[in-house]
Amino acid sequence: MRFHVAVFSALFLMFLAQQAGADDQSARIDTLIQEPAQAGDLPEVVVKWLVARDLLIPYYGEYGYSGRPRYGNTLIGSFTGENTMDCAVLTIPRGALEDSCSIWVFPSGDTLAPMLIAKHRVFRQELSQWQMSYDKESELEYRWCIRPYGPYSEADLNYMKVDTEGLPEITHQGIFVLQAEKDPYPYYYYDGNRWLQLPLGQ
Repeated sequence: MRFHVAVFSALFLMFLAQQAGADDQSARIDTLIQEPAQAGDLPEVVVKWLVARDLLIPYYGEYGYSGRPRYGNTLIGSFTGENTMDCAVLTIPRGALEDSCSIWVFPSGDTLAPMLIAKHRVFRQELSQWQMSYDKESELEYRWCIRPYGPYSEADLNYMKVDTEGLPEITHQGIFVLQAEKDPYPYYYYDGNRWLQLPLGQ
């Protein structure tokens, strides 16, 4: 009888430890999600647009990317043309944080014609989209991250060992998408009317 009680007690303690670990991770995840108004670099009209749709913005990681301040998955740059000032945001839906993430571009920082350039649905059943970092074992990070890409000259691309055959001339910035366990890739707005996913890899 004592043996059964001991086994039950050990299993119960293991369950409590696992539950405490899950609760701790949930608490950490809460600190890695920001309201649009907290981003600081988004135009007010974009903030209002995101709020109206109940969209939140995940930080890339607890401690930042490559030692920089933690990265909020918002970008300001020339993504739709050489002389534009656009903003891009990676968002997650409030109430369904583990469901999907979307990448939006707002030309000229306005909401008249927002562009949804990618939506990544989650297929990891019973697993969180926040995971431990490969570089920093103690850091929790989101699986997706966006960063500016380019613009690069043909000489730059050749130096990077990129095959430029078939690629458009890169005259303005693209949006570089990093996803855990997969090669990164950039989206590029080409010819003023379509987004291309450039097959540049690492």
